[in-house]
Amino acid sequence: MTEIESRLVFGNCLIPTTLSITFEESHFVYSTKPAVCTLDRFMHFVKCKAENVKVMLAPSLKYTGE
Repeated sequence: MTEIESRLVFGNCLIPTTLSITFEESHFVYSTKPAVCTLDRFMHFVKCKAENVKVMLAPSLKYTGE
């Protein structure tokens, strides 16, 4: 049996922390629909089933400060 670990990472140099989500077996469904607010174009939805999920907030190494 082969285990494949996946990771999603959200962050940049303007945010002091980086969000990291690690998981094994997973299934995602992504969809959009028209936005409620006129300033937006779409509402985004992600539905997920995953096993062995780990969520971490870590300091962003390249954070430049305010």
